[in-house]
Amino acid sequence: TPTDGADGAVNIDSWKAFWTLVTDVWQEGLVGIPVADILTALGILLLFLWARNLFTRFVISALERAAARSTTDIDDQILQAAHAPIRFVPVVMGFFFATHSLDLNADAATVANNLNRSLVVFTLFWALYRMTAPAAGLLLLARGFFTRAMVDWLSKVVRAAFIVLGAATVLELWGIAVGPIIAGLGLFGVAVALGAQDLFKNLIAGLFVIGEHRFNVGDWILVDGVVEGTVERQALLD
Repeated sequence: TPTDGADGAVNIDSWKAFWTLVTDVWQEGLVGIPVADILTALGILLLFLWARNLFTRFVISALERAAARSTTDIDDQILQAAHAPIRFVPVVMGFFFATHSLDLNADAATVANNLNRSLVVFTLFWALYRMTAPAAGLLLLARGFFTRAMVDWLSKVVRAAFIVLGAATVLELWGIAVGPIIAGLGLFGVAVALGAQDLFKNLIAGLFVIGEHRFNVGDWILVDGVVEGTVERQALLD
């Protein structure tokens, strides 16, 4: 039996105190969350990560079967563009169920809820961003009105809009007012517009050139004494 002597040996009470310390650490864990609950949450997240490939294969296969029944390949391109966001869905689900398995206090629960909402918003707008380009191909079906250059330009504008909307939504979730930021950007835009009038004039002129179908890809253009060559592509923004 251990005894408490001059040689530094410990007695039974010391061992009990050590075990009590270990038990307290196990129960308190991180920010008051028991270690067992943290390990359970990590296990849930790892389970969803492990099942990500299976989930993706199942969902993609179902969507591919639906797309195979159509007569156009635009839906196939949209599906291909959405492949990465679909693979991210199990991560969002795993984080959601992992955080909901924890007994969080009010502040931590608010942070977890905002993180879950932010992940959902990110995934949604990421999917919309990636699917914009192939979806814009539907506009090409209206031949005689939309050209490839117009569709490409509209696609870039819509993608930029999705980025702005997604960022604004996430900022609003975290309590950051977007209105003052937009007002500040508006004033900045006015200053830029005043300092870059020629740029915007050329941009508007380019829109009219594309919209009026003054030339198309493959045409030979000759500006006497300035430049000549074959039109390879029509683009306003790169």
